[in-house]
Amino acid sequence: MAEYDKLKAKVVSEKEKARMKELEESVEGMENEYNGLWERIGEIEDLISREETVALSYGVREINFIERECEQLVERFKQEIRQKDFKSLPTGSVTRLSKVAIQKDLETVHRKYAEQIILPSILDVEDLGSFFHQDSTNFAQRLKTSLKDSREKQRNLEAQIRKRMKKFGKEKRCIVYSPEEEVLKGFPEVELKWMFGNKEVVLPKAVGLHLYHGWKKWREEAKANLKQNLIKDAEFGRQYVAERQERILLDRDRVVSRTWYNEEKNRWEIDPVAVPYAVSKKLVEHVRIRHDWGAMYITLKGEDEEFYVDIKEFEILFEDLGGFDGLYMKMLACDIPTTVHLMWIPFSELSIRQQFLLTLRVFHGILSGLWNSGVVMYARNWIFKNIKDTTDDIMVVIVFPIVEFLVPYPVRIQLGMAWPEEIYQTVDSTWYLKWQSEAELNFKSRQPTDEEEEEESPWLPWFLVRAAIYGFVLFHVLKFMRRRVPRLLGFGPLRKDPNMQKLRRVV
Repeated sequence: MAEYDKLKAKVVSEKEKARMKELEESVEGMENEYNGLWERIGEIEDLISREETVALSYGVREINFIERECEQLVERFKQEIRQKDFKSLPTGSVTRLSKVAIQKDLETVHRKYAEQIILPSILDVEDLGSFFHQDSTNFAQRLKTSLKDSREKQRNLEAQIRKRMKKFGKEKRCIVYSPEEEVLKGFPEVELKWMFGNKEVVLPKAVGLHLYHGWKKWREEAKANLKQNLIKDAEFGRQYVAERQERILLDRDRVVSRTWYNEEKNRWEIDPVAVPYAVSKKLVEHVRIRHDWGAMYITLKGEDEEFYVDIKEFEILFEDLGGFDGLYMKMLACDIPTTVHLMWIPFSELSIRQQFLLTLRVFHGILSGLWNSGVVMYARNWIFKNIKDTTDDIMVVIVFPIVEFLVPYPVRIQLGMAWPEEIYQTVDSTWYLKWQSEAELNFKSRQPTDEEEEEESPWLPWFLVRAAIYGFVLFHVLKFMRRRVPRLLGFGPLRKDPNMQKLRRVV
């Protein structure tokens, strides 16, 4: 750049112009290469920050789960103490007790009362002492310190970038959706994009980077020290294995103590508070989730039974910590086989609306199956066919001839009840004419031929029998409707006036 400024300051010749052009091209190439490297570095930093943000979330969620479980333990401990105090009250007369017994009871009550007062204050202190493993407390303190330092570094980094990039334009922040293949249940689906004018800034996440490098360094050092100690000291190795086995057995007993058998519903159940602990300690063999995400069945390692977990109750208990989505993400991260199965839902777990709809659907399915079954369908078609044939026979043999005999032809033409006989006459196809035509075609198609008349019984007697049965049923149906229809419409039953009957008798 110094050579380029010297050439630009003085009067240049053709040779110097060519040299200036070469310098400009080289500077432009180096700038492009620098921008490409900077973008690549930003992508790598972003990828590292994503992975370590996930690790950070696991640690924070683990601490929150432990805190919630401790609260539940304290509450249950207080309830048990209250119940024991109530049971330990003397049932007989106090005056019969000796002075030593009364003094011993007072000391016991005072000790239990002190435990109730002191325990909550101990749990509020950051240093929990022997209640938790020292590694866990140190890990939590390191997380807290690292987060505090990283937030401060993040603010300083953003302030410096904002100060340097202000010259390119106004600061803007917009939301960018992440690709579908990178979306996992429980993670946000959007990212923040920082713009200064037309220039995009990929902001490195100091929290993730700082925490990642600190965690990675501490983990590698701890692993290396442990391997060396196990190789050099055989006694330490045996002691370490024994402690690991003892801790695994204690963790397993702690989880199993939260299980019970529900005789009413004939199933094994587990307390929802113990589920995150079992997942974090890798005591879960596999998990089955019901298709409606209302229940979950957990199989512990070394156990043959499946333990029932109410997801709705779990969601209420850990609503502030991510609920079941957080647990699902944690199980996926721990490589626990998790599947969603189609299962039967107990009728008692359904709401009133769902029970009503289910009952209606079952009855509808039963009635539809019966209505469409082979026997019912055959009987239904046979009954409908006989009713239609009998109706057409009565209309063709009795009703239509009587109507043509009683109603004059011009009136029937005007009413659309007769076909025109003259060229100038026209009439539309009405429902009466369609019914008459279809009935006559059906009647003629079922009329037997001469050979069939000799073999079969006469048609007229059977027609009279069918017409009598048809008329009997139709009469009673109309009589029933005559009584019921006025009541359904709100008019009440039709009654005859008794005065009119007396008047007829007088006449």
